[in-house]
Amino acid sequence: MVRHSPELGQSKVAKRRDWIFLYETSADRNVLEAKTANGIIRGILDHVSSGDTFAIIAVSTRPKVYGGGFQSVSPGNRAGISSFLNGLPKLGALNLEQGFAEASRLAGTVKNPVIVHLGSGIPVLGERNTAALLNLLPDAPFVGVGVGPRWNRPLMKYAAAKTGGFFTEVNPDEPARWRAFDLLSTLNAPRLIGVEVTAPNTGFKFHTFKDTLAHGEELCAIAKLPAHAPAPTQIAVHGFVDGDEWHQVVNVSSPKSSARYLAAHIVAGAVLKSVLNAGRWG
Repeated sequence: MVRHSPELGQSKVAKRRDWIFLYETSADRNVLEAKTANGIIRGILDHVSSGDTFAIIAVSTRPKVYGGGFQSVSPGNRAGISSFLNGLPKLGALNLEQGFAEASRLAGTVKNPVIVHLGSGIPVLGERNTAALLNLLPDAPFVGVGVGPRWNRPLMKYAAAKTGGFFTEVNPDEPARWRAFDLLSTLNAPRLIGVEVTAPNTGFKFHTFKDTLAHGEELCAIAKLPAHAPAPTQIAVHGFVDGDEWHQVVNVSSPKSSARYLAAHIVAGAVLKSVLNAGRWG
């Protein structure tokens, strides 16, 4: 097992941002999932800078933009969000191609766009290929929030890694406003995305408990080595920070050759999470 807290440096996050929220309204979204996504949007806007702006795109068969475009983060503008979102019928099937295209159009009209996608991310209509959908996204941080038990982890993971964004999961039984505050705090800190840990010159690859790491968090990874293999004296950590490749080699002091203290369920859990992170719908 390896435990390490990498130094990620200073974040390049803009002082002010232009938020673009992609809010799914297709028929597969239930009331609790819609309420959770609604709460996350309002929770984020409660704590952003007063100079920020926001736009909300309701995405189903066709996109619909709240208020016609970007608005200032004023109490008056925020007051109408719940009425707008709660009044949207849950109809049709999700067309991410049109949703991403509309987000790209809006992003081209502002200086510091940030896209926050809330829902399943599982396209039904239009383009469904992950690589093709990623090509539709603008050069802006993408924040994927999988709401509910079934969401497109590969799409949100790769979109976040490509753009220096972030992805996470929120369940309807969690306090949405608190998760929104926690998410915003994470976005304001440097983040290592797509974390991979290897042992140089050995061919050993470690299984990580998480593939996204915020500044100050501890990296934890495990590997099963052949019975008589020496413990690695170095580990290499690789990922993306703010959309740029990041790499660090760390010397391991006093490595121990045995890990019998690790319970089998801890090892199995890390391996399972690593496999799921590699690319399946959660």
